[in-house]
Amino acid sequence: MLMGIFSMTSDKAKKRREIIREHMILKDEERVCSLVEFQRQVRETPTRRKCQVAYTFVIGAGDENSPTDHWGDLPLTLATDRLGQVEEDCTYLSIRENMEDGKSPTFMKTAASVAKEYGLDYIAKTDDDSVVGLSSLIEYMDSDLPPAPYNTRTYGGSLVLSRAAKSQFVYAQGQFYFMSADVADHVGNVLTAEKRATIGVSIEDLDMGLYVETIKRPLKMIDTSSQQFWLHPMKTEEEFVKASSEVSFPIAKYNLLNFKMACYHWNINDPW
Repeated sequence: MLMGIFSMTSDKAKKRREIIREHMILKDEERVCSLVEFQRQVRETPTRRKCQVAYTFVIGAGDENSPTDHWGDLPLTLATDRLGQVEEDCTYLSIRENMEDGKSPTFMKTAASVAKEYGLDYIAKTDDDSVVGLSSLIEYMDSDLPPAPYNTRTYGGSLVLSRAAKSQFVYAQGQFYFMSADVADHVGNVLTAEKRATIGVSIEDLDMGLYVETIKRPLKMIDTSSQQFWLHPMKTEEEFVKASSEVSFPIAKYNLLNFKMACYHWNINDPW
């Protein structure tokens, strides 16, 4: 799995990346590594790869004249952020930084290319204020997620029901979601930027669900709410560090699909 941790070019975001490296990316866990290290293992020791989850911080590195979604023959990535700075475990997208208008599908387009070259089964997106229990994630992958090619058209996370879109459907919340590499390829490459613009409503996770729904074959939808391996949102440094060190994963949240936001009666009489 390639896990994209969405970040930005700012002092605050840089500090959060340092906290994540220190407290969430486990130093003694050889099954987790940076994307650069994963690529090195594939090239140099392809039969002895130890890393199962490769992470990268995803940053929009284009200037104010760059598009918010990738299109045409523009390069997918840049060598540095927009200030000319480089961190080895960051992926610098060529688009202008944004939250709702193209960053996620541009990452999926980039990740699908990496997946084809380096043999990745899944692509995940998470936010930098989500604390992910990586050991629990790997255990979940080992026990419940089949490898390619047995994972086609897979899409999962904490599922909710749409109510602000152009159609009714189920989508995974943006704090953490994942999909098989073929679904990421569909979102980033089969759908053009122009097509995504006509479908989307500028709500990041809901839009991703809309893009996935355009696959006209059965989807394997996986709801992880009953054994959630992340916490969100952890906005302050203190919250993040405490959650990283003290919370036991996975967390059982719901035994039912979390559809209460779609029902006024459930909202005022919370059964959970």
